[in-house]
Amino acid sequence: MRIRRSIFISALAAGVLLAFPGLSSGQLVLGQYEEEAPVRTWNAFAPATAAALGRGETSMTFGLNAASAPANPALLAGLPRFTLAVNGYVQSAGFNKFGPVNTGVIIMGENASLGSVVIDVAGISVRLGGWTLALNVFSDEIYDRPATSVQGKYNGVVYYEAEYSQSGMLRTWQFAVARRIGGRLSIGAAVNAVQGSLEREFIDRSYFPTIIISDRKTQNFSGFYVNGGVLAEISEKLQAALVFRTPYRKGIRSESGLRYEAPTAGTDIAIADAADDRAEIPGSIGLGARLSLLPELDVFSEATASFWSGYTVTFFGDPQVREFKDVVKAGIGLEYRMKARFFGAEAVVPFRIGAVYDPQPAKSLRSAYAVFTFGTGVQGKHFGLDIGGQAGQELGSGKSLGILKLALSLQYVL
Repeated sequence: MRIRRSIFISALAAGVLLAFPGLSSGQLVLGQYEEEAPVRTWNAFAPATAAALGRGETSMTFGLNAASAPANPALLAGLPRFTLAVNGYVQSAGFNKFGPVNTGVIIMGENASLGSVVIDVAGISVRLGGWTLALNVFSDEIYDRPATSVQGKYNGVVYYEAEYSQSGMLRTWQFAVARRIGGRLSIGAAVNAVQGSLEREFIDRSYFPTIIISDRKTQNFSGFYVNGGVLAEISEKLQAALVFRTPYRKGIRSESGLRYEAPTAGTDIAIADAADDRAEIPGSIGLGARLSLLPELDVFSEATASFWSGYTVTFFGDPQVREFKDVVKAGIGLEYRMKARFFGAEAVVPFRIGAVYDPQPAKSLRSAYAVFTFGTGVQGKHFGLDIGGQAGQELGSGKSLGILKLALSLQYVL
């Protein structure tokens, strides 16, 4: 009995260390690789639809439909009386350190790639009198990680296996309202309710004899924040925007299930735990400008400051070390619009290019994404289609994490 208990305690301790890499490497600061980090970037101020993506993720001063409200609700005031929109994307993002991978448990020589297919924005807007109302639902943060498994073999016989998986999403429900004041100013505000989940699982199997240690953790999120903006027509050729998102507390219900199985010994022990955690999400402010060089040619520029130095998070009651700094993300873009005819009907065909500089908030790992963007589309009287893409690379960590993304947006207007 004493030997069995010792084996159980040792194996259980090993399982805990494997499932919580942060505990086994207290001096390791993972920065952008933290398990709660969104895929690719922390700076998810608002989802970029295909049109905005193509011109350097600039979305504060020009919008085509209801999906513009997450970035700047004031844009709703300039929309047609009814719009309906949906946006989705396919993406490939590089990872090097995540969960137990390259943090002391599983060693991987090359970067891992994660492919995603996401419908990230759907919205509807309607103008009633002098007010424009909109309802949007969008997925602004994805928490997936590449599924990882390793095996240990001796003389062709497997004696050890380990598997790690992580998935999750944060979804936001938004109600927005906007109004035009005078001839040159529009204002807008929105209330946002967030909900989502994150699930991690680590399974450790050893053979001869067979011992299986599995650890599964789930977290459910909820929260509430306000965002708003102002759009001002400085002159006939220049527009400027000021936007904000309030800080908020993200409530987290954490649950854990740790299980130890030794079939040959008839042992099956499960340990459950739960906690009410929280994350203090900092606020953001942004400035944007749109300059019309020609009636068919616009230049866009934006900068968004996110105050990540105020970010804190707990995990099963324990405060986590997150040494973050405030950052400013910047984007620039060009859009040229050409008139065309399709099946006898007039349409506008835009051509877009842009660039984004997206620094990450970790102090100990100075890194940023440098991204080139491009896009086109066709806008008819009632129907519109936009395609936007971006290709970039992370700089600073020495791992050269790549990013490829292609977005498609459909709209209907009256």
